[in-house]
Amino acid sequence: IPAARVPAGLSDYVTKLEVPESLAGLHSALPDGPANIGLLLRWACGLAEMERFAGVQLAAEDAIRVWVDGAREIVGRVGTSLDAPSFEVVDDASDGDVAMWTRLGGLNSIVCFRVRSADGSRWLDTAALKKVHKYLASDASALLEIASAKESVVASQVDASLLATKCFIGQPVKLGDFAVLRLAMSAPLACRLVELGSSRLQEVLAEDELVLRKMRFVVQCLDHV
Repeated sequence: IPAARVPAGLSDYVTKLEVPESLAGLHSALPDGPANIGLLLRWACGLAEMERFAGVQLAAEDAIRVWVDGAREIVGRVGTSLDAPSFEVVDDASDGDVAMWTRLGGLNSIVCFRVRSADGSRWLDTAALKKVHKYLASDASALLEIASAKESVVASQVDASLLATKCFIGQPVKLGDFAVLRLAMSAPLACRLVELGSSRLQEVLAEDELVLRKMRFVVQCLDHV
């Protein structure tokens, strides 16, 4: 890359320390520093997790497969409960051969699902799912007051302690003409499942079910907040 073609603001984000000398034009156009210690630490942590995962990869693939099956079952079960909005897992079987070289063992470790509105009339769009995601990641116990005042919301389906629990899942993503929320298996969690065994897997799935129960209740209240 000729030095003259390097964007003027690039040096605010990248220095010579992040670019190899083999890219002579780009390397010569960048400042000598400062050192990006944060980036170095992220790489150090990332490499440590990669090495840890590589050591248990085959067993981790089995653990991920069991978790994916369990998570998909929970999404379907909680989503079809009485008086609850519907959750629908997005089928990725049509990805075909692409899955074999873009996924670990051909398995998608991200469970994507869409959420139907409380009245069942539509799938929630990205904007609505962002509201749901915000309530999931915060103390939403104040929704119980709204639920008690609205006949369409069943307050007995969830308790204050669950609504107060902060739940962190993948942010909403738009897929074509609809949007999804996501449950995902991380490499560190997959390693812990291998190290701690099936009892830890059941704990993780139970936590996922709590997330979905809170989500179900939040969606029921969404039209009233």
